[in-house]
Amino acid sequence: MAIRMLYSKIYMDHKPPDAHPENPDRLKRVLNTLEKMELQINIEEPKVPESTDMYLARAHSIEYIDRIKDLSSKGRNLYIDPDTYIGEHTYKVARTAFAGSIYIVDMIYSGSSRIVFHLARPPGHHAGIYGRAMGAQTQGFCIFNNVAGSAFRALDLGYEPVIILDFDVHHGNGTQEIFWDIPEVYHIDIHDSSIYPFTGEISDLGGSNALGSKINIPMPPGSNDTDYLYIFSAIVAPIIKAVSPRIILVSAGFDAYEDEFMSYIKLSSRLYSFIGSMLSSILYDRELSVSGIAIVLEGGYRGGLEYGFRGFLEGLYRGYLDRNKGFIDDLIDHVSDLKAGANSNVINIGEKITRALRSYIDI
Repeated sequence: MAIRMLYSKIYMDHKPPDAHPENPDRLKRVLNTLEKMELQINIEEPKVPESTDMYLARAHSIEYIDRIKDLSSKGRNLYIDPDTYIGEHTYKVARTAFAGSIYIVDMIYSGSSRIVFHLARPPGHHAGIYGRAMGAQTQGFCIFNNVAGSAFRALDLGYEPVIILDFDVHHGNGTQEIFWDIPEVYHIDIHDSSIYPFTGEISDLGGSNALGSKINIPMPPGSNDTDYLYIFSAIVAPIIKAVSPRIILVSAGFDAYEDEFMSYIKLSSRLYSFIGSMLSSILYDRELSVSGIAIVLEGGYRGGLEYGFRGFLEGLYRGYLDRNKGFIDDLIDHVSDLKAGANSNVINIGEKITRALRSYIDI
């Protein structure tokens, strides 16, 4: 099967104490979208590897893990900050989501699939070493950092370097914090510069031994499909070519979709389809040796989980079936054309990023 998908009913057991955007209906939207698409995807139950707790302790402090476990065991719903809640099943649910994100890398390593999409919940990219990351006021609905589990497992299996591409509309501050000093993990994060968690500056390039491995692309409010296409052509594609990752991990958030409500960026399903096509086409790039694409669901609360998700999945399939070996090269070659339609502020951001990275990456 070209694309495999993981989901567990247990993810529905993490429930808010009151009205909250991060709730079980999010996954119901995704599952309904899949049913309408009639792709005949067998949705599989994620396994919980024996190494799960070891990887949890590499991503988060023992004190934080124990705190989540203890609060969850109290059998009542409560808020640990103004955004993030915990219920009686939260620890088990979040641990399973983290474990499944380890398992998707094992699936790629075994050769059973080259593209695996984990429909995980709760999301994770705001959860840092101690919970709140990089001075953020909250954890942004996140409990354990799922993609961090994927990345640590990938490193242990010999996939170096690793690229994490995060296109959720919010900056993945937890992911940046966890891998700040790990040069083998390149974290590319495209986000709305004007919203929570107010982190992810261009100048945040990584710790002293990992400079150039953390790439932040803070998009100005009002950015659209054309602006994102330019950024992928001018920044993302050249980085992928220069880094030549062994595996690409994706924090897939769909909350920049045009009818979502948490940001000022409005993307269409066509842009998400483009991202999907680009990612699966990378598997056939004549100059790269990417073993697989491991995708973990992050944000998305309205139409993003229907139309954005659908576009992305259609793009994944199209790129996989077309096997366009020159997709990335074509994208880079068209940077001038895409620049002509992009906002001047976006062009300026792209040029600043290029200047900041040239000392570390050949782009």
